Amino acid sequence: MSTWVRWVGVCCLSPVASAIAVAADGAHEHGIGDATLAGTGDRLEFRLDVPGDSVFGFEHKPESEAQEKAVADALLTLRESAGDLLMPSGGDCQLTSVSAATPLEGEGHEHEEHEHEEHEHEEHEHEEHGDHDDHGSHSEVVWEVSWHCDSVDDMTAFSAEGLFSAFPRLETVRFQWSLPQGQGAGRLSSSEPEADLSS
Repeated sequence: MSTWVRWVGVCCLSPVASAIAVAADGAHEHGIGDATLAGTGDRLEFRLDVPGDSVFGFEHKPESEAQEKAVADALLTLRESAGDLLMPSGGDCQLTSVSAATPLEGEGHEHEEHEHEEHEHEEHEHEEHGDHDDHGSHSEVVWEVSWHCDSVDDMTAFSAEGLFSAFPRLETVRFQWSLPQGQGAGRLSSSEPEADLSS
């Protein structure tokens, strides 16, 4: 996450930001993601943290080529179709950058032989991996999207309808925002994918 978004989160979203931190560090909830939207001047940035199960359908390290492809395809959709998945209304915003990452990328089954060769040197790491797998932390997906806007102040709404259509396992996004015209929190879902930012 960029330094600017961290600054906005600390300065503008508190105490809202504390709720985000609690959610991110709390229980791994299938079908539920946490998102923030922050903007000022001509910059708008969005971040989504979501369990991998909600994006590619499982939480463990890929065990087959099909599962590797599921991870790659999901990340490709997030990286190349952000303009269709998220729609800011008002402000005349143009997409400028997108990133999507998960520790599962590149962790396919073909790497197992290499890992076994280094087993004697990495026993403690295998123990740590077991702990991570128990909590599902290896499957987390982080998606960040940025726009350049003529004026963030003129934004009236934000829709994630395309996101829910592309990833039907994602049921709810806890959504919090901080903009010049105000800040707030709510929930987005496939049945209510749009947030009113004008009030």
